Amino acid sequence: MATPIPYNELYPPPPITALKMAYLGKPLSALPVPSALLDRPVVEANCDHMQRVAAKLDCKFRAHVKTHKTVELSKLQVSESPWHIRLATSTLSEIEHLLPWLISAVSTGSTISLLYAIPPAPSLIPALASIASRLPPSALALLLDSPSQVPFLAHLPPVSIFLKLDTGYHRAGLHPSSAQLVALAAAVRATPNLTLKGLYSHLGSSYGGSYPADSAEGTCTELHGLMEGLTAVGGDGLTLSLGATPTALAGAAFDPNRKMSWLETIRILRQRKHEVELHAGVYSVLDAQQIATGASEWLGWDKIGLKMMVEVTSVYEERGEVLVNGGALVFGREPCKDYNGWGVVAGVVGEDEGRGHFDFKGREGWILGKVSQEHGILRWEGKGDQRTLNIGERVLIWPNHACIAGAGFGWYFVVEEGKVVDVWARCRGW
Repeated sequence: MATPIPYNELYPPPPITALKMAYLGKPLSALPVPSALLDRPVVEANCDHMQRVAAKLDCKFRAHVKTHKTVELSKLQVSESPWHIRLATSTLSEIEHLLPWLISAVSTGSTISLLYAIPPAPSLIPALASIASRLPPSALALLLDSPSQVPFLAHLPPVSIFLKLDTGYHRAGLHPSSAQLVALAAAVRATPNLTLKGLYSHLGSSYGGSYPADSAEGTCTELHGLMEGLTAVGGDGLTLSLGATPTALAGAAFDPNRKMSWLETIRILRQRKHEVELHAGVYSVLDAQQIATGASEWLGWDKIGLKMMVEVTSVYEERGEVLVNGGALVFGREPCKDYNGWGVVAGVVGEDEGRGHFDFKGREGWILGKVSQEHGILRWEGKGDQRTLNIGERVLIWPNHACIAGAGFGWYFVVEEGKVVDVWARCRGW
């Protein structure tokens, strides 16, 4: 088999040094459009909040990096535990992008648990073997949900294994009561280079909730499913990993009885030498979909750290619409259940009064109503007088789904108080 070419060579990184020289300290009006902007104080606060939630629930925390795909924000996600780094990834590109940092962290005494959180395609095994050989034994973890996957891993360097459970999302994984789960655990334990690390659940269906109680119920559903799976596979010292941003955040909204029951469950599991970890990723920047879940009273539009900046290129006064130079390749086509659009206008660059800002209480303002590949149409919502937008003005828009909205960009402009304070490379590819 041919030696795989690393994804960071197939998708070369952007010229970060040149970008910094050109744009550090510059206002938003000096940046190219479209641009993806990260509000540094907001993303820092979001990362701090999730780590406090995990501590409140007496859990470990595993940060998923697939939303932003940057080294810098990954570091912020684990800033409370830099000596015990737990990460989840969705692509080999993300892993390769993070490897220099992680190898350096190991050299200074950090422990690493790096999960490739999707059952691996057999064609990727050589690349995973190369990655595993560059990390300490069993630092790389893989996710499995079929006994038939195990033989493909027999010649890897030592790796850890999480068993993927389906606790209600019905995308991937085995039901906790499935005989296949028992067979999978047995196959892993019978393979010398594999170490059964734990059970893993992702309740993506929690995005459909509207209130804290909805997400809190999902959190408990996940834990109960994982405990059922734990009973089936047996053993000591396993990690039960659960989460999605809504179910993780919901822990902060547990009522006293539910919190007491949760903490007692954690105590019992710890007595059996097991541990529980939360995992989440999009919380670091948030988006309209997450605000719509109502998972926590902490959530709010001011917590969204990602904005897409586009420019007005035409105005259609007779139909109350505005053309901007960003469409599906900037915003994606991910819906949000709270409104009928593809993004919400957060403001206009250089306007202190928020002209063009959407009023959530009055349900009035500009939204991204239609998208084509490279075009977007802003549409006025509400019965009040339409606020004028002019050709050449730069509009800031909160996307529905941050993971998709960032995918078209090779870097983020990191901003604070309207000026660029850093530029972060975003890896590309799979």
